Amino acid sequence: YVAAWNEDVQMYVTEEGSWVASINERAYASLEDAINAAKDGDTVTLLSDITISETLTIDNAIALDLNDCTITSAADVAVRITADATLEGGTLIAADGAQAVTVDGAVVEFNKMSVTGGAPEATENLYFIEITNGSDVTFDGSTVTFTYAYAESVNPDAPPQGQVIRSLASDLTIVNSTITSGDYGVTFRGSMTDEEAVAADASEYKTLTITDSTVQARLFAVSGNGSGTNHGTNIAVTGSSKLESTKAQAIYHPQYGTLNISLADDETQV
Repeated sequence: YVAAWNEDVQMYVTEEGSWVASINERAYASLEDAINAAKDGDTVTLLSDITISETLTIDNAIALDLNDCTITSAADVAVRITADATLEGGTLIAADGAQAVTVDGAVVEFNKMSVTGGAPEATENLYFIEITNGSDVTFDGSTVTFTYAYAESVNPDAPPQGQVIRSLASDLTIVNSTITSGDYGVTFRGSMTDEEAVAADASEYKTLTITDSTVQARLFAVSGNGSGTNHGTNIAVTGSSKLESTKAQAIYHPQYGTLNISLADDETQV
C-alpha cells in the first residue's frame, strides 16, 4: 500500500500500483487529481499508461511529464490548455473524430511528444490541434500524425476539411518535428484586415517558423487565408525542412504578409 492524495490534497491509502501520477513525493490516483492539485511551476509526472473519458484541462502554469507513457482519450477534445504549460516525453492518442489539443491564449511547448488520431469516416470539419487567441505554441522534437478520410455520404464537390494544425491569430514554431496529415497540413492565419496589415510593421504580424522539420499533407502543407482578418503573417521555412503535398501546392499564400524560404545547403525542399 502507498499514501496518495486526491484533488482536495487529502491523504488516503491505495494499493500499490494503482496510482498514476505524482508531484514530487506525492502520488495521485488519477491524472486529473494531480493536475488539479498542482501549483504554478509544478511538474506533474505520469506513472503509467492511462485512458481518459473526459477532456483533460490544464488551466495552471505547469509541466506535464508523460514519462514515456501514453494517454489515450475517448473525449471529443482530448486536452484543453488555457495556461502556460509544457507537455513532454510521451504519447497522446485522440479518439476517432476528436480534437487532440486546443490551446487558448497560452504559451505552450510540446517537447518530444507524439500526438496521433484522426477521422477515418469524416462528415464534418476537424481541426486536430487548434491554437487561438494570441497563443504562442512550439513543437520541438515531436511528431503529429493525423489521418483523415471522407465518409461515403460526403458530397465530393463540397467535402469537409481536416486540418492537422490550425493556428488563428497566434504564433507557432515547429522545430525538429514531423507533421503528417491525411488532408490539410498547417493552416496559419493572422489577425489583421488587409488594410491593417499594409499599414502595420511586419514585427506586428503573427509568425510561423518551420525549422529542420517535415510537413507532409494531401492538400496544402502550409496555407493562409486571404479574406477577413486573416492577413498579417510572417512565415519562415528554414534549415533542412521539407514541405510536401501530394494533391496540391505545398504552400498556399493568398494573405498579405511575408514568406521567407531560407535554404540550408540545398536541404530545404518544397
